[in-house]
Amino acid sequence: MSVRNSRKPYRVVIVCQANITRSPYLAAYLSSLAEASSDPRAKKIEFSSAGVGAGENIPAYPVMQLAARASDISLHRHRSRPFNEEIGTEADLILTLETSHKKHIENENPSLAKKVFSVREFGRKQLGEEDIDIADPTGGEVEEFAEFISIANAEAKRIFALLLDRIR
Repeated sequence: MSVRNSRKPYRVVIVCQANITRSPYLAAYLSSLAEASSDPRAKKIEFSSAGVGAGENIPAYPVMQLAARASDISLHRHRSRPFNEEIGTEADLILTLETSHKKHIENENPSLAKKVFSVREFGRKQLGEEDIDIADPTGGEVEEFAEFISIANAEAKRIFALLLDRIR
């Protein structure tokens, strides 16, 4: 694992399809972990989100906004943005919600391949193929949003701990 010692923030971009449900929530939850942390390294990490098929400036999915409030996360200011090479180049780490998003980024921007991982594969040596993607609850039932938040929160805590190890 690389060690980083810099005044420049460590930038992490979370990527999903439309950037209105999963990636905004995960980026906001990770940001809340950083804000709540007493570890000074946490203040050196910036989280944002984008979508490989996102439109421009669309608010977070209304049901996701409501579901996020249960975790004390506000998405009311979120606006979608399409993932592009500039966003990827500025990022130190790109985490995708699905392997198809990872493959899309790698195919469109081969130079970014070394810093793009799916959320679930990041920091793990082995994971079953069926366990890599995190399902999109958009348009689904309340239970699907609850399941997504449960998975996202657990993954965020795991990722946050790994990121702190990267920062000096």
